[in-house]
Amino acid sequence: GRVFPLYVALILASFFLIATGLKTDFHYRVEGAVVLTEALLFLRAPNEFWTIPVEVQFYCLFLMVWWVSRRTPQRELSALFIFWGLSTVPSIVYWIVKEGVLPLVTTYATPFFLGVLFAKLLHRVRSSQWHQRSADRLGLIFFVAVLVNLPSLRLEYGIVLGDGFYLRTWLDPLNWMLVLGLFYCAMLNGSSLRFLGGKLTSYFGNISYALYLFHYPVLIAVTETELPNALKFPTALCIVIFLAHVSGRYFEVPAAAAIRKIGASKARVSSE
Repeated sequence: GRVFPLYVALILASFFLIATGLKTDFHYRVEGAVVLTEALLFLRAPNEFWTIPVEVQFYCLFLMVWWVSRRTPQRELSALFIFWGLSTVPSIVYWIVKEGVLPLVTTYATPFFLGVLFAKLLHRVRSSQWHQRSADRLGLIFFVAVLVNLPSLRLEYGIVLGDGFYLRTWLDPLNWMLVLGLFYCAMLNGSSLRFLGGKLTSYFGNISYALYLFHYPVLIAVTETELPNALKFPTALCIVIFLAHVSGRYFEVPAAAAIRKIGASKARVSSE
């Protein structure tokens, strides 16, 4: 309900703009039946869309993890680590043989499985005063450190493992240490991070998905205008926020509610 509606709508809109000739150079290069089919089947998608198929592929993988865990609860963590290891094998082989990055969940499985592992361990540390005090003290430190450590910023100063995007972003241990530290503090609701629960940050959190999908085409469109350079970024930001707000209120939320209503009615029928 959260992921599918806007993704599918923008995939179809991108395909329509290019196929009809209305915008043949549209940023989201959904060109031809093959690209369209791959995107709608969540196999792979172009440009910023690429993360969505990877996410959905993990949901499918997670169903298997969940099924095994339910059948063998005493070996739940063992099953998790086995799936984790096996899921990364195809990308490791591809990296060695082709020296490239496989655009599938197998390449990005580690952060997903780390999230599952954190969720499994959360109930064990939530009652610990030591863990809570650590989260209270370190939350803001990790938050600032993540912003300062952004790979694009470090690249300007040459403080990266290499020029390749995957290497300097996904394989950098410093990135992982800081992001996981922030994630840990956020899950424990560290007091120094409570500002993230304010109305403004919560609002941007609610529209963040649409912001992500809309931002690049809008940036390109505004950049191509005759506006003074100093006004281009704030103009693009305002447009993106407006589009994300309208999308959320009049499309995403109603679509998600409809999807969940269908799911609830099917569950009710099956239980009867």
